[in-house]
Amino acid sequence: MGALGTTVMIGFAAVGGMAPVANAAEPVVTVAAEDLSSTSAGAADADSSAAAVAGASPSQTLALSCWNARVDGGWFYETCNGKKYKPFVDCSNGYRYISKTYYGGQHNFALQCPARTTAVRGGAIGS
Repeated sequence: MGALGTTVMIGFAAVGGMAPVANAAEPVVTVAAEDLSSTSAGAADADSSAAAVAGASPSQTLALSCWNARVDGGWFYETCNGKKYKPFVDCSNGYRYISKTYYGGQHNFALQCPARTTAVRGGAIGS
C-alpha cells in the first residue's frame, strides 16, 4: 500500500463477546492513515465496539465510499473517501476496532489487529 504517514500503537478496551475481566490488559493494535487529498499524514486512537457480526459493511452510505479493501494476516487495508467517517477493522478475537478520530476526504488506511489475532474484514462508518 506504499508508505503510510505516521503510525501509532493504540490500546483498546475489551467489549462484546465475553464480559470483560476487571483490570484486564487491553489488546494493542496499530492504525495508520495517509491523507490522499494533501501532503499531510497522521494516525489516530481507536475504540472497540460490540462483537463483530457477519453481513454487509456499514460503509454503504452514498456519501462514503471505500475500495481496495484487503486483509493480510493481522492487517486490514482500504482506501476511503467521504465527508466524515471512522475506519474500522473486525478481528478474529470477535471485536470490531473503530477509530476514535473522524476523517474527511480521501485516505489510505492500514489497521492492524492485536497480537495473535488476524483481520477478518473492515470498512468505515459515517458519511
